[in-house]
Amino acid sequence: YRRVLFRSLPCFTINRLPTFLQQITNEMRQNRPSIQVDPVSGGAVRETADVLAGLIRQIEQHSDADSAYQNAAWYAAAAGKGYFRLCNEYENFDNNDQRLCIKAIDNPDRVYMDPNAKEPTGRDQEYCFIISDMNKEEYKRTYGDSLMAAVINGREFNPEGSKPGWMADSTVRVAEYY
Repeated sequence: YRRVLFRSLPCFTINRLPTFLQQITNEMRQNRPSIQVDPVSGGAVRETADVLAGLIRQIEQHSDADSAYQNAAWYAAAAGKGYFRLCNEYENFDNNDQRLCIKAIDNPDRVYMDPNAKEPTGRDQEYCFIISDMNKEEYKRTYGDSLMAAVINGREFNPEGSKPGWMADSTVRVAEYY
């Protein structure tokens, strides 16, 4: 038995994953997912469920939820995890009117779920972080200068595979805590 050492020779690789990934995501595009409301027990009434379903459809249409669902499904099929979020946004800043919206999370590697959660859906988690990097000028416009000092003097958060620390030369890392 002789040990053969391989040199760095060119290798031809065929990536067959995109074909199967496209089959899965195309199937989802044909059978568009949506939230369904069913009266289950107690004093549940079909008419109330229909009204709630109509409100949810309005939120989905206003938010372009189809693209958020497709983005999450693509990441779930390609990498094993994909997310979208339900959040609120202001309609009118004068009277604080808000509306619910469904938004895509473009990078699922920036979502840090509670590692102690046991349910596959994550419904038993106690916390979640969504991390994003923001330009320093945009940060100052959004949050002001006072919070910048708090971040600089605060502790560092360095999850695996990310840039070290909260601040780089031109960006600030912002974490949403749920």
